[in-house]
Amino acid sequence: MKIVQLNTTYGMADSTGRNVKELHNYFMHEGHESYVYVNKFNDEVSRLDLNVKLFSNKMDQKMHAVLSRVTGLQGYFSKKSTQRLLKELKVIRPDVVVLNVLHSNCINFEMLFSYLAEEKIVTVLVLHDCFFFTGHCCHYVDSNCTRWKDKCGNCPSMKKWNKSLFFDTSKKVLRDKKRWFSKFDSINLNVIAVSKWMEKEARKSILKNANIAAIYNWVDLESFKYTDELPAKLPKQMKKHIAVAVASYWDEDKGLNDIITLSESVNDLTILVIGNSNGKFKTCNNIFEVGIVQDMKEMARYYSIADVFLNPSKQETFGKTTAEAFACGTPVVAYRTTACTELVNRERGGLAEWGNIGDFISKVRDVLNNGRMFYSMRATKFAKENFNDIKNMKAYLNFIEDAVNRKKK
Repeated sequence: MKIVQLNTTYGMADSTGRNVKELHNYFMHEGHESYVYVNKFNDEVSRLDLNVKLFSNKMDQKMHAVLSRVTGLQGYFSKKSTQRLLKELKVIRPDVVVLNVLHSNCINFEMLFSYLAEEKIVTVLVLHDCFFFTGHCCHYVDSNCTRWKDKCGNCPSMKKWNKSLFFDTSKKVLRDKKRWFSKFDSINLNVIAVSKWMEKEARKSILKNANIAAIYNWVDLESFKYTDELPAKLPKQMKKHIAVAVASYWDEDKGLNDIITLSESVNDLTILVIGNSNGKFKTCNNIFEVGIVQDMKEMARYYSIADVFLNPSKQETFGKTTAEAFACGTPVVAYRTTACTELVNRERGGLAEWGNIGDFISKVRDVLNNGRMFYSMRATKFAKENFNDIKNMKAYLNFIEDAVNRKKK
C-alpha cells in the first residue's frame, strides 16, 4: 500500500511533526511504501530520509501569509507549491493520503481537495485541531462559539489564529469547505479524531457524514518512563517542590499568565518551563526557562524530576505532554475542558474549573500535599493502557486499511 502524509512540519520539535515521523517509520517497518510532504524540517537528521520532501518554500509561505492577513483567507493561495505537490502525487499514485496540520500558509485547499476527490483517493483527515471543520478558527472553546455547526459568520476569532486584519470571511470559508468535502465519495472521506471529545465535535460538524473514529495520540514508552537521571539544564538552586510545564510556544492560550500567577502564589515551588518562551518568564524568580528540548529521554528526565506537571491550556484536543508526564509517573493538573477531562482525574492529578486560576492553584497544592507517589502507579498504568505507541499506530494502520478495503468492495 502507498501512503502519503502531508503536514506543516516533520521531526521532533512539535507533537504533529513527531507523530508524522513516527507513523512514517512505522508504515515502512510494516512493509508499506510511505512518503511525507512538509514545508519545514524540525531537525537536520530528518532531511536525510529521501521519502520525506518539502513541497513549499519560505518565499511562497511569506506571500501566502501576507495575502491571508489582508484577505482573511487561509489556504486559498500557494498555487504553484500545490501544483508541484500534485505533480508528485500523480507520479506516486497513492492509495491513501493522510492530511494533518496544513493551515500554515503553504497549500491551496481547493486544488488539493479537488484532486483527491476527482482521483477517488482514500483521504484521511487527522483532527489535531478544529480547523478542518470551522470557517476560521483552530479552537473555539475560549470564545464559547458554536457557529461552526451551521454557517459561521460574525467570527469572534478573526483577529486570532490565522489572523485577518480586515475581513470576516468565516461564512464563505465554511461554505467552501462544505463544497470541497461534498465532492468526495462517502467511502473516500475519513476522519481520525485524536480524542473522544474531538470525535464528538466532528460528528456535529460539516464532517458528520464521513467515516469517523477516535484514536489517541501515542507515547514512546521506551523513552518516556521514570528515570532517576537528572536533566542537563537545571537552576543552581531549587525550592522544596518542582513543577514542569511544556509548550511548543508559550502564549496566553497555553496558560502563560496562569504559570506566572502560580509562581507568585506558591512560594515553595520551582517551575521548569520547557519550549519557546522568548524570555517571557525572566522577571519571575522561581521560574526557570529551559528552552526547547527535542530529545525524548531528556524530556523524560524533566518529567521524572517533577512533583507535578502543569497543563494550564484553555483548550486541548488531546494533550500529548499530559500523556508523556503520566508515562513517567508524574501527576498532572489541568483545566476541566475539552480532552483534558478524558485524561486527568483525582487519581492521576487534579482538574480545576475552566479558567479559574484560584482553583488551579488549589489543585496544585493538593497534589503537592499528597505527594507524587500517591499518583505515580495509576498514572503510569493509565499511560500504558491508552498511549502505547505500537498499539495506537497499529490502530491508525488498521483504520487506513479498512478504508482502502471499503473502497475496493
